Amino acid sequence: MSNIKISTTFNPPIIKANTTSEVSMNIIIKSSDEDIIYWCESDIEIEEPLSLAPHKRLSKGRRRIGIIRSHSEISQKVNIYSDSTNFPNGYNIKIITYVYGVDGTIVERIETPTTLACE
Repeated sequence: MSNIKISTTFNPPIIKANTTSEVSMNIIIKSSDEDIIYWCESDIEIEEPLSLAPHKRLSKGRRRIGIIRSHSEISQKVNIYSDSTNFPNGYNIKIITYVYGVDGTIVERIETPTTLACE
């Protein structure tokens, strides 16, 4: 089991209802393991009317995060788009991160739910 922590931030933190908008979500992965190197990638699942593509509906995607060394942090940006059919609500986003060891096997699978606010 690894000592990996996952968090997210949004910029802007809230999207406006009934308008098209774009949000940058940062997936931040921190390692507190001693002398261990991991490879990380994340699956992202979002609800409609959010999309991972600007001009079509795309509710699932994968983001290669990269190599994380001991006692370090790495982050990757994911763009999320909404169209004018969104309404004031909290939209659920599920991030499933796979942590691979040096031999290429999955060391840990971490599910991280988050919510994007819409007002």
